[in-house]
Amino acid sequence: MRAFLIASAATILVLGVGCQGPTSPDENPDAYRRLVQLAGAEARSRGDSTFLWLRNPQNAEARSLMLDLGLDYVRYDRVDGVVCAWAGGGVGPARGFVYRLPGAALPADSLGETCYRYDTCGEESIPGDWTRFWCE
Repeated sequence: MRAFLIASAATILVLGVGCQGPTSPDENPDAYRRLVQLAGAEARSRGDSTFLWLRNPQNAEARSLMLDLGLDYVRYDRVDGVVCAWAGGGVGPARGFVYRLPGAALPADSLGETCYRYDTCGEESIPGDWTRFWCE
């Protein structure tokens, strides 16, 4: 019985932590600015127009920033002119932010789809060139 209670408490703690979104770009603009720079440098070095980093990319600085900001994914999309950074997804909700690259306009369709999320999504502008999005 005691083991069950401990396991239940641990599950509730993990689920509760999972509900929190990542740190917002207006709370840590320098870290997000650096993450966007690293994503751009990676894209230039590869010549890719689009790529997706999981929480542990080979780039140690990007990995550290993603962990510090609470991000699970970063997606660079040169065609749409955006960098997406979010946490969650799969069986749970996804919450994150989209950075509009200089000279780009945010896509008129769903930012969720632009960020490789195919759920019911919402979005709102926040200060700077960032937009907050969430997908349930």
